[in-house]
Amino acid sequence: MCNSKFISNWRHIRTKPQLLLVVLVIVCSFHSCAPTKCVMCDVDNTTLYKVKFKEEAKAEIGKDKMLTYYWPVDIERSKKKTELYVIDCDDKEPYLLKGKELEEFIKQNIVVIDKSKVDTIINTGDSDFPPSINIGKPDSIKLCNRFRQPFKFEIRGMVGVRDLKKDGAPIPGYGSELDKKILGFGGGGTNMVVGAEMALLPRIARVGLRNSFNLGIMTGFWPVDSGMFVPLAIHPRFTFNEFTSPLWGQCNASYIFGDLGVAYDASGKVDFLKDNNMPYSWFYDIGAGIDLWRSRTMDLSFDIGFRRTNLALPISQKYTECVDNNGNVVEKVAGFPVRSIGQLFFRFGLTF
Repeated sequence: MCNSKFISNWRHIRTKPQLLLVVLVIVCSFHSCAPTKCVMCDVDNTTLYKVKFKEEAKAEIGKDKMLTYYWPVDIERSKKKTELYVIDCDDKEPYLLKGKELEEFIKQNIVVIDKSKVDTIINTGDSDFPPSINIGKPDSIKLCNRFRQPFKFEIRGMVGVRDLKKDGAPIPGYGSELDKKILGFGGGGTNMVVGAEMALLPRIARVGLRNSFNLGIMTGFWPVDSGMFVPLAIHPRFTFNEFTSPLWGQCNASYIFGDLGVAYDASGKVDFLKDNNMPYSWFYDIGAGIDLWRSRTMDLSFDIGFRRTNLALPISQKYTECVDNNGNVVEKVAGFPVRSIGQLFFRFGLTF
């Protein structure tokens, strides 16, 4: 015999999502990290440098040397390739320019050269200081040296906040509610959840000059609701300021993302292949985050979002006859109850 109030909670044990809060946090906290600063504009531009090219490079570049009032910036693109960014100042006087005019001059006169084609970089010096070769970069230059690859790899730790009610959720077939924990893994539910997630994201398209769209898969591990769930989802991501310039702009990027997929209970307590239970464990989410660059190949990443999970509880209850308090048969049911619940989640980790 089972009480009719349990029947109403048989397939879905719900809580109200804090959707409005999530939307406000996402809109107010994240924005595009579009380039806004000319790095070279603040550097001393009264010293003249001479960049001399190797013999085999002269025909390709069109000249045997280049004069510049800015230290030539060398950037390691990969282990096998280093590029030299030179602001061509031949027959020009950029030190007379300021503000927007100087920014435009630097934009229009940047030349990128393979460093292997450069012979020497010489400071021409003056009467007080002798010339020097292969000058080190000025301490005042803080370059953007982050180059994001077409294939992203994300690894994240996750903390989620679900229903804050004290009482546990009723489960069909139980005379009383299960105990609920603030942080736990039992069938009675928990106010907080933890887990690990990872994603593989090939770049699908470049959007504009600096943005990109990636589409891949997300998986991970969620120990929650008496199960050991392994999510598998389609994971789209749109990144702002994906393509950085060493001399222009910020290295940080912001992004929005989503997931839509299923979750498999690896504990074996729920047989998803039997009684057509696989569709009962699924989820979706949406969120936004920021990538803070730490090296040429890695970002420190933080994001926040809203997720709804529909997870089958690993408690199999089969009823051949279910009656209400008056003894009337109300329904015949078999299978697994499902906890359908929303959560605000925060993730932190690395993006390569």
